[in-house]
Amino acid sequence: MELIQSANRLSYEMDVNGLVGIEFTLYHDGNCEFNLTKEAFIADLNTSGNTTKMVIVIEGGNELFTSTGEFEIVELIVANSQIEI
Repeated sequence: MELIQSANRLSYEMDVNGLVGIEFTLYHDGNCEFNLTKEAFIADLNTSGNTTKMVIVIEGGNELFTSTGEFEIVELIVANSQIEI
């Protein structure tokens, strides 16, 4: 899986077919808001202070979310129905 991060967007490219689950921990300033992809089966987040945990389960598309500010990926877990990637 290759993540493509810009100042206010995160997308991906992957050569694995089927459902993929992605869990992120992001660090950002206090005014940052996230808009999750509408293409996901499941997409949810929880923000506490300047840290956001996000879970996305997706099968197609390539955009994961957009944001109103800059962010840093602190932790990333990716898995499909077979293995952790």
